Amino acid sequence: MLRLPIYEGKKVVKEYTAEEYNVKFGTAEDIIALLDTEKIVKGTREEMVSGVARTIPKLTDTIKHLIKDIFPGITDEEIRSCDLADIAVVIVDVFETTIIKIMEGSGSGKK
Repeated sequence: MLRLPIYEGKKVVKEYTAEEYNVKFGTAEDIIALLDTEKIVKGTREEMVSGVARTIPKLTDTIKHLIKDIFPGITDEEIRSCDLADIAVVIVDVFETTIIKIMEGSGSGKK
């Protein structure tokens, strides 16, 4: 379950959720090009989140597109009200799920 809280100050005022997300190739390509994937894959979960959080400023447009695709209806203003760490957690979750699917060979079966 992917979760993204929206804050007003320190208070959560709304939360978006998504059961699952399938990364589109172009989005994955953009993210992988800017991430140090070796560190992310071999690091602890905390190291992964930290590494992604450091990369987010380089990926602002791609991240916004990804977040809007994962959580339909979320606005640019709501994204601006998200905690950077929460966005990093969502990206790591999507990244991990995508890697697992690739390694298991359990794609959508579409050709």
